[in-house]
Amino acid sequence: MTLHLRKAIATLLAACLLASVAAARNVDGFEVEHIVVKGETLRSIASRYEVGSRELKRWNKIRGTRLKPGQRLTVYSQVPVRPRRILEHTVKRGDTPIKIAKKYDTTVKELKRVNGWGRRMRLVPGKAIKVEVEGPENPSVAKGIPQGGRLVNGEKLPDGPGYVVRSGANAYGTNETITLLMTVLPKVKRKWKSAPDILVGDLSREHGGRFPPHRSHQNGLDVDIGYYHDVRPAPDFFRSATADTIDAEKTWFLLKTFIDTGMVDYIFVDYSLQKPLYEHAKKAGLSARKLDEYFQYPRGMGRTDGLIRHAPSHKNHFHIRFMSRDANS
Repeated sequence: MTLHLRKAIATLLAACLLASVAAARNVDGFEVEHIVVKGETLRSIASRYEVGSRELKRWNKIRGTRLKPGQRLTVYSQVPVRPRRILEHTVKRGDTPIKIAKKYDTTVKELKRVNGWGRRMRLVPGKAIKVEVEGPENPSVAKGIPQGGRLVNGEKLPDGPGYVVRSGANAYGTNETITLLMTVLPKVKRKWKSAPDILVGDLSREHGGRFPPHRSHQNGLDVDIGYYHDVRPAPDFFRSATADTIDAEKTWFLLKTFIDTGMVDYIFVDYSLQKPLYEHAKKAGLSARKLDEYFQYPRGMGRTDGLIRHAPSHKNHFHIRFMSRDANS
């Protein structure tokens, strides 16, 4: 790789990593500072954050359409974002722009922008091209099991639209875990704009391992999340719920959205709270077969049936354990 290419990559990488999520919220969404990189347009930036170009211009008092690399834009987004980074892909024989874009979950248009290509895209086997992706530099790995494992290259969950992280020092998970949380947690707020921010408790420590008083939470696959209540939850501690005070509609929507990802191993919920969730899910049209598959209730808290199971000390939060292709390695 030439010195010129190294400098170009380093410059673009630095610019991408400057994008950060601010602590402030606004009626329009969660405040994000975006640093413009070469080739970006108002339309492409608006698309990334799922906002309108008009709103983007209004927030930043932009009259025209021209943007300059390095320009700082304020965005109020209802979707969570990660810093972007540039990596290199070494072209292999048989590679096409479509194949490469699909591999990195990007688009051919983005490949053109990042590499400065025109209409013609020449791929030479053995040569490196640039690909812009979201997420950390080094992928994470869940080692061992949740009750006896560790976390390699853990990623920290930031605050985001619709949720607040209680302790950043205890909010590390695998890239898959963080992706799931950043994708699912904001959906309640998007469905019910008046919904309070939900509190996210412990995931794992930065490198995993033992995490008293938890028996698990050791390899980045576990997370504690507060329940939605009929009253607004406290911002920095979990509030105990009862069958009368839990907001079964919002809580079930959140649980079901996680389940629908296909990545949930178990959800631990106090048995007394399973009944109102079960009854709401049934009323909402969940089939008898799915009710039986998802809930331990009404078979008794000692049974080992259902995705949602009883565990002691889970009246004030539920505990999700995600699957991972890395676990037990």
